[in-house]
Amino acid sequence: MRYKVGDKVRVRRDLETAVMYGVLCATYEMLKEKIVTIKSVHDGYYKVVEDDYKWTDEMFEGLAEEELTAEEATKILGEICCGNESCGGCPRCGTKAYLSRDVVDGFYFGWSAGCPRYCHYDGIHGTTIDTSEKDCYAVHGANSKEEAIEIWNNRVEHLRELDQQIGYEKIFEEMQINSLR
Repeated sequence: MRYKVGDKVRVRRDLETAVMYGVLCATYEMLKEKIVTIKSVHDGYYKVVEDDYKWTDEMFEGLAEEELTAEEATKILGEICCGNESCGGCPRCGTKAYLSRDVVDGFYFGWSAGCPRYCHYDGIHGTTIDTSEKDCYAVHGANSKEEAIEIWNNRVEHLRELDQQIGYEKIFEEMQINSLR
């Protein structure tokens, strides 16, 4: 048994009924749970605080980490850019760029880099869903860390030139017009 009494564990996102998880199947009610707390450990199963069902190791993804607030995550991301100064900071807000190896559910999607505060309509960067990818404040899908850094640094230069050509205020005017469509 992997977990001990008091552990908060994350329920598998792909948990299904009619599938064997060890020697047990999940119920529909179990599918509703996201995080559960181990109440007792038995031979081959657990009991949890949240319900009276039996749970197995195979029904869990692992220990539930404490959730960060958006502000805490932004601060951490802004501090980690690959451990050195090779990534240029965000040309709009000055935040230190992040560098990330993108892995989702065990599948590798390349490397990304960019401003950790960036998202469309954020009121800082002046982008919308219609903004061209080359004018966005993040890059995705690079084949290596070095390539992500190079693409990001080139993007930073491009965005600085764009700010000078169009002007910061003009970008926000366009964003307001696009958001009203």
